[in-house]
Amino acid sequence: MDEPRARTLYDRGVARWPDLALPFASFCELVRGHLEKLGDLGEAEICAEDLFLVACCRASLPGAVDRFDAFVWPQLESHLRRMRGEAEWLHEMRQTLLVRLFVPDAAGEPARIDGYTGRGALIVWLRMAAARLALNAKRNEKRTTGLTDSYPERAAAASFDIELSFIRGRYEADFVASLRAALAALDDEQRLLLQFRYREQLTSDQIAVLLKTSRVTAHRRVVAAREALAEHLRETLRKRLLLSQSGLEQLLGLLSSKLVPALTAELRDGLA
Repeated sequence: MDEPRARTLYDRGVARWPDLALPFASFCELVRGHLEKLGDLGEAEICAEDLFLVACCRASLPGAVDRFDAFVWPQLESHLRRMRGEAEWLHEMRQTLLVRLFVPDAAGEPARIDGYTGRGALIVWLRMAAARLALNAKRNEKRTTGLTDSYPERAAAASFDIELSFIRGRYEADFVASLRAALAALDDEQRLLLQFRYREQLTSDQIAVLLKTSRVTAHRRVVAAREALAEHLRETLRKRLLLSQSGLEQLLGLLSSKLVPALTAELRDGLA
């Protein structure tokens, strides 16, 4: 690969996304195959800024997917809104598109986002992907018409394992580190209450006996400790991934309620 050419493209990407600290060597490794196929294009014809952002996402840089989402979604949303304007449907498309882009269809297979080479603007490439996704969703919805469960319910159930794999595969280390930091920020009583509830799996009645208080009071104290942990976790995760508040909500929007048992397991380990 022509290193001076790669350096020029890399510098353009860094100038556009200065807060994404992707090393030059990593950039070269991630885009080597693409650049070798783009030998017929001049440097000015390659969308280096978009290619750099995609490379950061592929490298799992903290905050990269959030930047990607914030950059492309407003443009994609206006495009998809022409097909269907319901907020719930648009939210589902946003969520599903992220999963489709960043989660491989099978083990060992590259994620779809790897198909973006820098030939043409990223948003144009994504509009085609989003349009296909919307058409497929429309076909699936027609096939499920008249069934007892709705399309969103069926889609949510079918995609949970993929969403869980996406979150735990790309963000597992950040979640675990943030959870441990959140646990460390609690006071002794809060940690003890959570230990009773999640590690020892005691009921509110049993905790009340240990604390020599009423069941209602014991329950309220456990809930308060859990809410304190959740607040510390959200703030630590937001800072660790360099997310805005809206970006954090978007990320957490990818989580299913079925992820709670997985986080509970981490919590038990942290309280051991």
